[in-house]
Amino acid sequence: MEQHHLRDLIFLLVLGCVLSSCGTISTFQTGKTIPQKKVSFGMGSSVGLTRTKSNLVGYPIELPYGSIEAFLGYGLFDFLDINVKAMAAQYARPSEEGSKKLRGLPFFGGASARLAMVQERWGHPVSVALGYGYYTGAAQSRQTDLNDVETKKESTTLTDKVVTVNCSRDVFKWLTFYGAWKLYERHLVNNTFEYKIQTLHQEYDDKMDGYGAGVSFNVGREHNTHIMIETNQITDTDEPTKHYQKQVGLGMSVDF
Repeated sequence: MEQHHLRDLIFLLVLGCVLSSCGTISTFQTGKTIPQKKVSFGMGSSVGLTRTKSNLVGYPIELPYGSIEAFLGYGLFDFLDINVKAMAAQYARPSEEGSKKLRGLPFFGGASARLAMVQERWGHPVSVALGYGYYTGAAQSRQTDLNDVETKKESTTLTDKVVTVNCSRDVFKWLTFYGAWKLYERHLVNNTFEYKIQTLHQEYDDKMDGYGAGVSFNVGREHNTHIMIETNQITDTDEPTKHYQKQVGLGMSVDF
């Protein structure tokens, strides 16, 4: 891998460490798996809304956020690729929160693998890949008094196990439409401490499903640079109005 690509990836991962984390629902992938021994590196940014049944501690039920992410993929075989992703988000907060900040732990992200079912490069009319991923991360807020004594600390941890079906079709060499169906098993834990004494502990297990859809503009001499515009949404299968996450995003990746 070229050195400047490694520098870009390290910069994005470090930047992600200083922002707070949020469940990743972006797609930024077509149904085409990465060819054997090829690498794909990308980054993306999204804005969205999230709502949990338990209410993300210390914040409104529906919470706006902005996120950034970096992702790296490698083709193990022509029909199988692996991908890693680091993602972070900054939540908007109401003015009455004052100086209170929501801070993430030093890492949020995970990995996935995708198995190609049919591929356009094999002569099929569409590309379809089945995937499975595991992602985890956390965020916390901390309040202190005038003497810098911690009066309250709230934390949220999130773990997602994700099944995806990615599909796409090249309309032209420079234009690809893509979509994805997603099934999430989400585990959410909330904890609250007041003067270092635990006053709240909540755990939730939810199933969520949804979609991602977008368009990729494939540019460059070999059409190996992809500019992607997309929308994503997942909702609780039992209580969709009480637990959901939705966003729109812009991403770019390079295959080499």
